[in-house]
Amino acid sequence: MWFEPLVDKAAVHVAPATLQKAMAAILKVDLKDCETQNHLTRQQVSKYFCSIPIDLGISPNQAFLVLPSKYCYAFFGAHSIAFWVVTTTDGVSFKLLFSGRHDGLEILETKHNGLFDLNVHSLLGPSPIYFNGSEYVPSEKP
Repeated sequence: MWFEPLVDKAAVHVAPATLQKAMAAILKVDLKDCETQNHLTRQQVSKYFCSIPIDLGISPNQAFLVLPSKYCYAFFGAHSIAFWVVTTTDGVSFKLLFSGRHDGLEILETKHNGLFDLNVHSLLGPSPIYFNGSEYVPSEKP
């Protein structure tokens, strides 16, 4: 899935309030910069992230691709967009498994340590990332 079309449809994929709160805590400094840069209201900041449920090989609706929903220099590059892969077991607390700045994400059919492998896509092509038991790590198989 390529990120740019997803961000264009961010209003359709607004992240739930609990995920918004978790992401705001993880990205407190960057989000504050975005708030200042874009003159965002508190209400806009509280709905800044969009999320797409993804299948990592665990229970449905327990893994999400999270993206910023509005342009801000802290999260957007010349050709890449910041993104985060998170999981939850209760819908309230979230664990960050990967963060990056790329153009897209592909879920592969192979698995390591119980979760599907991923490819992150950039101008240089795809780069595999594997789950090492606690997070996704680039290139090297765990």
